Amino acid sequence: MGCQPLLIADRLGHEKIQTTLNTYSHLYPNKQAEVAAQLENVMNGTTVSNGSQIAGVANL
Repeated sequence: MGCQPLLIADRLGHEKIQTTLNTYSHLYPNKQAEVAAQLENVMNGTTVSNGSQIAGVANL
């Protein structure tokens, strides 16, 4: 949904972001491939899926 992990951790009341990531990261196994593709697009100067360039990576 584009939410920052730190905001999710705060909302859930987790003191450490690592708790959130360790607990919920298994729910998103394809995110690694998506991030890799977006970073590759940025490095190549091509457009990422949301129509922006570097700005799209900041919303991960």
